[in-house]
Parts: sequence; structure tokens; C-alpha cells
Amino acid sequence: MKLLVCFFVLTFTIASPAQTVDQIENRRLEAVQKGDYEFVELLLAPQFVMTRPDGSVLDRSEYIQRLKSGQLKVQNVHHSDVQIHILGNTAVITGLSVADLHDSNGDRNVTARYTHTYVKGHDGWLLLAMHTSEFGRR
Repeated sequence: MKLLVCFFVLTFTIASPAQTVDQIENRRLEAVQKGDYEFVELLLAPQFVMTRPDGSVLDRSEYIQRLKSGQLKVQNVHHSDVQIHILGNTAVITGLSVADLHDSNGDRNVTARYTHTYVKGHDGWLLLAMHTSEFGRR
């Protein structure tokens, strides 16, 4: 009986790579919305790149600068249709996002498809790339 209890405890305490990446992604979203940009910085790979819906590209420092300055604010984010694909040390997350966004185009509610790519190194999972395709405004 002790062995069975131990098995169940291990089953619930050891997360799969997909579960781990999902937890990190959810924590990143919380941090972005709460203004915890130090945490966001820790999650970004040095080579991080963000491709925006208009085709413009931000590198790591540009992305962080826009968050910290308030040029880019994301609030009331809701993700759905989330799929996490793990291949070795790479995780690709795809999904549908609805959020209130403030950027160079002003304040608006957006609906977008997104792809986030995480890579696992000796420091754990880091966000390498984000790509967003906006297709709806409300």
C-alpha cells in the first residue's frame, strides 16, 4: 500500500515537459499583466525575437524596453485552444488569444493566433520566439 501511495504522490508532483512549459507560460502572462518585467526578462532567451502582427520585429531589449516604458501593455488576456508540442529541447505553443492591448496603434481589444517557442537549456526553459497574427478587433 505504501508503494501505491508513493506512486500517486510522484505522479502528481513530477510535471511533464508540456506541463512545465504551460506553467511557465501562464506565469509569464501573469508577470506581463502585473508589470513584473524582471521575471519576464529572466524567461527570455538572449536571442529572443518577437514578430508582431504588422510584420515588425522586436529583439529582446526592444521588447523589454517597450514593456517597461508602457509603450506596450497587455491586460485581460484569455488564451484558448492551446496546444503544446514538445520535440526534444524545444516546445512550441500555439493558441488563440483575446486581450486588451495598448501599443503604437492605441488601445484596443484584439483577437489573435499566436506561436511561442521555448527552448530548454542548462538554465531551464526560455522563451526564444513569439509570433502573433491578429485577425479580429472588438
